[in-house]
Amino acid sequence: MQGTQSLERAIQLLRLFDDERPNWTLADLIDETGLKKTTVFRMLTALKNEGLLEHNSSTGMWGLGSELILLGGRAMRQHRLRDIANSHMRKLSRLTGESVTLDVLWVDEDQTPFTMVIDEAIGRHLLGLTQYIGTRLPAHATSTGKVLLAFQDDEELADLNFDKMIELTDDTLNQKADLLTQLSNIRTSGYATTRHELEVGIAGIAAPIFDLNGDIIAGISIAGPTSRISPEKLESYAPILLETAEQISIQIGHQATQSHK
Repeated sequence: MQGTQSLERAIQLLRLFDDERPNWTLADLIDETGLKKTTVFRMLTALKNEGLLEHNSSTGMWGLGSELILLGGRAMRQHRLRDIANSHMRKLSRLTGESVTLDVLWVDEDQTPFTMVIDEAIGRHLLGLTQYIGTRLPAHATSTGKVLLAFQDDEELADLNFDKMIELTDDTLNQKADLLTQLSNIRTSGYATTRHELEVGIAGIAAPIFDLNGDIIAGISIAGPTSRISPEKLESYAPILLETAEQISIQIGHQATQSHK
């Protein structure tokens, strides 16, 4: 496919900018890739517009952009986050018997928010919930999604698109005003719960994980079937879940006394 080929070429172009040769001219990139001048220039322009490359107009040299630093930092934090969180997740799963997931916020090209699973500890029950790593779910219908939204900065929250709040079940919130009200309550309680919102028969509870700057970087959740997890039982998980989330946050560098953005 044409789109896939363009993406592969762009990635190959970015990989040319290494430690041995961090800067390239347009002519050198054309020679190195063997692509047409118009193709290379189009890719360079697109990557520059996204902040992935920078162009020095006085020297004519191209180099990696600041956006790649940001993306690299996120990747490093998430890798470290998984390493730190995994043992806590497995302990929480053993204590509750239910599946535990670690999710981050993922936003599509329309600015619609989703959660993305980056790690999971499977529960011990035969009947349980399994979400494979990389699974993306509508943020408005999941406990981790609501936690991740609730603790965003007001400006970041305002930039998100809530026009596609799909009503997955009769209990799914599908109005932005109702969601915002719920997010305000979540900020007060410190955790979020869902029941029959993503899918009939599924309940979940989630708590936020904060980094050293007080920014939310992930949500940790306990989830399972409503046939086993009553509303009261779900709420009973809150103290241990909040304690686990705080322990992970502290190991990442968060100070428990600092305010959350």
